Amino acid sequence: MIREFGSLADFVIMYVREAHPLDGWNVRGPKFEDMLQHKSLEERIEAAKLLRQEGVDCPILVDTMDDKTCLAYGAFPERYYIIHNGKIVLANGLGPQLYSPQEVKSWLEVYQKSM
Repeated sequence: MIREFGSLADFVIMYVREAHPLDGWNVRGPKFEDMLQHKSLEERIEAAKLLRQEGVDCPILVDTMDDKTCLAYGAFPERYYIIHNGKIVLANGLGPQLYSPQEVKSWLEVYQKSM
């Protein structure tokens, strides 16, 4: 979506607390399975840098250790939002099961056609 709609919209990732830390609700996977829950902002920033290594091509912001952004947007473990003219116009369901990247893409397509 970033490649397709990057000239239409700004994309940002907000990295929040780790969803599946080794010392928490761990889900074994092929990558990052040894990640611990962050104890400091520096650790959270270092974890967020791993996204860049995965090819993420948009700004990556990091939530504070009190999880203010995560709590304000209900963004744990993951969620899509579209903010237009300072208002949330789409709050896509909680991921990974209840959200739909296609819904975000459809909204962007309709918006693009309206311009």
